[in-house]
Amino acid sequence: MSPSRMSSSSQFAGKSNQLIMKRWLLTWIGFAVIVFCSGRGQPASLPPIQPDQARIVVSAVGLQQPVLSLVVAGERGPILTITEQGMLQRWTTPQLAGVRLSDTNPATQLNLDSLLTAATQTPDGSMILGAADGKLYILRPGQDALSASNPGHQGAVRALSNGGDTWIASGGEDGQVILWERATFQAKLKWPAHQDWLSALALDEKTKLIASAGYDLAVRLWQLDNGQRIREFSLYPPDKKPTPDTFAAPAVATCVAFSPEGKFLAAGCLDGNIRLWEVSNGNLIRLISAHGSQVTALIFHPSGQVLISASRDRTIRLWNMANGQLLRTLEGHQSWVQALALIDQGTRLVSAGMDGTVRVWDLRAPPK
Repeated sequence: MSPSRMSSSSQFAGKSNQLIMKRWLLTWIGFAVIVFCSGRGQPASLPPIQPDQARIVVSAVGLQQPVLSLVVAGERGPILTITEQGMLQRWTTPQLAGVRLSDTNPATQLNLDSLLTAATQTPDGSMILGAADGKLYILRPGQDALSASNPGHQGAVRALSNGGDTWIASGGEDGQVILWERATFQAKLKWPAHQDWLSALALDEKTKLIASAGYDLAVRLWQLDNGQRIREFSLYPPDKKPTPDTFAAPAVATCVAFSPEGKFLAAGCLDGNIRLWEVSNGNLIRLISAHGSQVTALIFHPSGQVLISASRDRTIRLWNMANGQLLRTLEGHQSWVQALALIDQGTRLVSAGMDGTVRVWDLRAPPK
């Protein structure tokens, strides 16, 4: 099907019987985790890191609700956490630097008629929220009132991505991708991307590409300008064809991320694996047995040399992009880790968990 300039939603073919359990899975894992942390436009010389010696710096406790999403604006914050009930909490730059991280500003309860399912932040500081009613909401800096999009998705918004200054992409239970102009908050293009619910999105304005994943067991690459499909990525290497038992819901990609230079696409999956493809040709170059449970978040270090993953197994893991080897496992969250972001030119990692905590990890070598 061709992309539609905001025509009515297309009706899809019947769902795969192999994915009949997805709805109860989404009760627990369907909330999209989106962070804004620019991997582009970084200084040519980044501060050195020592990922195999990464360690906890400080932990914020006492959040009123489990964290749905973590949003970081710029290199030094602020950090914002958002819950599905619309509870917003914020940490300013001075609080990021030391033990006052737990001294938060008062929580703000957003006035919403629907549960939140996704969040991202734009370079101008606006927060974009996706909701179960299929709409997108925007909260602009210095404003208390939310503005709602119209039209939106038929069903909940399941993924959001902000990959630059111009566009925002959303994906929903209707299987569609909608491209929104950030300045006007108007939908400009939409197309049927999957025959089932979307599970993840990544938008890259520099390469003008969008990657999408869905519960139809597909990971696809699209042209940003016109919504034309470029290719579909294989979930398995040629010499490891799936059996009927393996070709099931656990192969669904629940988070996707482009590398900083746009050369690679990584996907974290329900089966705990990370899949890494070359964007230019679609080749699956690495299949990493990364976690004991679903991968919930992925982020590349701006150098492109380290990939960081989080999981329902309560761990964060740092991977060497050159060979796929594990560099470090970070432990401390008491429930699954829901979101990741990098600050301070990639020298500090921020994580948020369903245990209601936000943690900051130092990726530099320990002081001597």
